[in-house]
Amino acid sequence: MQDIARNVSAMNTGKAYQWTGLGRWLAFATAAAMMLFSIPLIVTNVAAGGWNVFLGLLLFGVIASGNRHAPMVAYVLSILLALRAVIAVLLEADFIGAAIEGIFCAVTAVAASQLDHQKAAADRT
Repeated sequence: MQDIARNVSAMNTGKAYQWTGLGRWLAFATAAAMMLFSIPLIVTNVAAGGWNVFLGLLLFGVIASGNRHAPMVAYVLSILLALRAVIAVLLEADFIGAAIEGIFCAVTAVAASQLDHQKAAADRT
C-alpha cells in the first residue's frame, strides 16, 4: 500500500504549466470540434463517435489542467488521427471522414508544436 501512495505522490511533483497562446486555443478548438462532429456518429451508433468524444475530452483535460506532458499527448493524438485517416481511406473508402480526420490531425499537430515551443521557453527561464 505504501508503494502505491509513494507512486501517486511522485506523479504530483511535476511542474504544472499555464498554457496560453495559439497552441492552447487550437487544442481547445480541436477538442470541441471532435466532440461536436461525433454527435452524428453516436446517433448512428458508429464506434468512432465514442472515440472522438474520449479523445476530445482527453485533449481538453490535458491542456486545461496544465499538465506538463500536454505537448506529447497532443503529438500522440495527432499521429493517432493520421493513422485513423489513412485507415478510413484504405478500408472504408470514406474520403469525407478521412478529410475531417486529416484536418483534426493538422490542427492538433500545429497546437502540439506551439505547446512544445511554449514549454521549451518556460523551461529555459
